[in-house]
Amino acid sequence: MSDGHNWLRAEELPAEVLAATRGQCQGHPAGSLAGPKAASLSLLACLEAEGAVGADRSVAEILFSAGTSGWILSRCAAREFDSRFLGENIFEARQVVAAPSGGELWRQHLEALRDRFRDRARWLLSSLPLEAGVAERPGFARLARKHRYFCPIGNRIEVSAVPTRLRVREARDGDCHRLQTLSSRFQHNQYLALPGVGPDRIRKLYSEWIRLACLGEFADHTLVAEEGERPVGLFAVRIREDIRRLTGQLITGHSLIAVDPGYPVAFPALVNGFQELALRLGWAGAEFDFYEQTASVRRMLERYLCHEVAAWDVFALDLADSVYA
Repeated sequence: MSDGHNWLRAEELPAEVLAATRGQCQGHPAGSLAGPKAASLSLLACLEAEGAVGADRSVAEILFSAGTSGWILSRCAAREFDSRFLGENIFEARQVVAAPSGGELWRQHLEALRDRFRDRARWLLSSLPLEAGVAERPGFARLARKHRYFCPIGNRIEVSAVPTRLRVREARDGDCHRLQTLSSRFQHNQYLALPGVGPDRIRKLYSEWIRLACLGEFADHTLVAEEGERPVGLFAVRIREDIRRLTGQLITGHSLIAVDPGYPVAFPALVNGFQELALRLGWAGAEFDFYEQTASVRRMLERYLCHEVAAWDVFALDLADSVYA
């Protein structure tokens, strides 16, 4: 394969790159699913399933860099929703795939990303596997470590000391305003490590996310835990259409969970309610992404026989910084 840095469409990726990613589908949740079809997926199949668009339906741009030491691929798209609340335009390099490659190729790849987006954004997020070894490179800021768990459907746990007035139901018209009060419960977010981003902006981001989930735009189903007439938790889920197209399985992802600290029992109650909903609708499983700091979430998921399928670091590349030595 020839050396260089090229912006490509998914169908233009070299055959050897597609072959190298077959059976891995690195960076894509379908790669964590069992079954012969998932095991044979290629990177191209993942790109096609997502429609070559970003999280906000913006058109993705793919940078492919090749050298004598290997190759690197970054799939970039705007994070328009997040940018509205953070005061800075943000792009995200999703599905980064790296063959064994030296530091010089990484440096050139980052410079090509910077040249592409420096006039359109301040930050480029990059979710890199833990072994990528770029954390100390100038220009990178480590924002967070995240974990992904996969949970089979059908496992319930006993919830002790549940208040008699605590119940779980699907959200209905009129819930949105009350549920938005839970936006202050999100204490961990990767953007808090960026300069100028404080808790108030994060609260507004989650408040809007909750509002859109209530309206059915950011979620297919939203469960509410309430004590009397007071909402003490919510669980919004969305079907992963990309995984459905790839495997035929109905898997939920992009979940949003918030619980009032005064009602910790609302979390297992909501998950039990989700399990009942999933069984009724024939879903195969659920994926949960959470920050390393939220160890209590991990312990709770493990009680449901969930297991970890991926872990990665989220970095921010400062596009205003010209040093990538």
